[in-house]
Amino acid sequence: MSSSDKLIIDYRFELIEDHHHPGSGRYGMRVILPADISASFPYLNSLLDDTVYNRENSILIGANNHRRYAFRPHEIQAGMINDPSEASSIACEVVELVNRVCIEHERITPSFRECKLPAIYDIYKLLTGTNCRECGYS
Repeated sequence: MSSSDKLIIDYRFELIEDHHHPGSGRYGMRVILPADISASFPYLNSLLDDTVYNRENSILIGANNHRRYAFRPHEIQAGMINDPSEASSIACEVVELVNRVCIEHERITPSFRECKLPAIYDIYKLLTGTNCRECGYS
């Protein structure tokens, strides 16, 4: 794949400590992109597992190779990075995925199926209200 075929030519990434559990060794990662990748979202929506796509707010959340990603026009976030030394290869993998989708888009049927995240109040109504902390959060 030549650099002229790629949607993402330049990027940088940063490791982010889990703000819910400082010092826990849990990390996430943010890939910062100078180019807008939102045109790839319908194609990624077709290929990723367990997607949540909100076109109005330009966000796509989905899984690839057992890792969850959140795609925004100028950013990709990945969660649950246990080993900080993996961040560079994970960033490279997700950038490669977007570039591959861009190159192969003519062979991919785009999916504009949207699924919006529920409102916080709707989630709150589903909770038991016992503050059991079984999920790992207070």
